[in-house]
Amino acid sequence: MVRSLCPTEEGSRQTKSVGSQEALLLLRASFSAPKVAHLLRCSPSFSHPALLEFDGLLRTALEHITNCSFADTEWLQVSLPIKDGGLGIRRVSSLALPAFLSSAAKTSSLQDRILAHSPRSDCQYFQDYLLMWLSSFGEPSHLLPFKQSFWNRPGVELDRASLEASLVIPYQ
Repeated sequence: MVRSLCPTEEGSRQTKSVGSQEALLLLRASFSAPKVAHLLRCSPSFSHPALLEFDGLLRTALEHITNCSFADTEWLQVSLPIKDGGLGIRRVSSLALPAFLSSAAKTSSLQDRILAHSPRSDCQYFQDYLLMWLSSFGEPSHLLPFKQSFWNRPGVELDRASLEASLVIPYQ
């Protein structure tokens, strides 16, 4: 249970409890990756130290809600999507590169049409990030996919393979 102080009608403070499940839902809805997705899509923030700080705060909050500490492998599992066996509380540091690449790929044709008659150079961040992604995961199956899930899936698979490699017995 997470305890908070809430003012009452008389102005005094009263202790109220929020159940762990409700606190987890609030955490996912209020502070997880979807709330910073816009920033990740429109700014080249990959490898910014604040992303790791945000992930650390998220991990601490989740440990407080669940009343347990997570080893690094457990945190990796927690941060996987639900369909891959996680809690769906995604690490923003792992989403920054796929979010920016999908946004840049989606808007590149629009940018070309808008800036057709003005001299411009390609976004250097996009080129650099694309090279990073290609060196880690190889060539995409088709030219510059628009969906973030396409750019995100290889990282999720890599995290999942890393997690499965750390298992000692089949029961785990």
